[in-house]
Amino acid sequence: MSQLNDFMRYANVISKSYQVPRQKLDLAVSDFLEQIAALEPKIASMPFFSIQELPNDWVFIKLYISLQNPMSNLPKGLHFDSYFFIDNMASCAIHGNDLQNQTAEGHDKLQAFLSEKSLVPTTPVFTEIHGDEDFTFTILKVGYTEAFE
Repeated sequence: MSQLNDFMRYANVISKSYQVPRQKLDLAVSDFLEQIAALEPKIASMPFFSIQELPNDWVFIKLYISLQNPMSNLPKGLHFDSYFFIDNMASCAIHGNDLQNQTAEGHDKLQAFLSEKSLVPTTPVFTEIHGDEDFTFTILKVGYTEAFE
């Protein structure tokens, strides 16, 4: 089920962008998590990310993580924002073992939901992972505005 009027709000966010072939996406995620672990931070949230499709089966992925405290003197390539906030977002939750296919279906559902409401996306789709060891679920969110004719 999709809903409107959702938002993303995080403090002390570190991010990093990658442009990689789709088959090496896991290496980008591993690199980001290793760089974060090397900082030995106090983590405030699970990582979240946005992915945009590029030609020739490449993707642009931007990974984010919220920390309990601000950090300075980050290694090259890591970016710090004291606050990350987007409102006016549509969202839908997905869960299960086939995250890649379910995420693709979730993207389609969000796009259909926006079209049905005469809304257009204003941001990439963000993926938030929630839960614990026993139950994990994913929420897809995208910013929107009214469609102009």
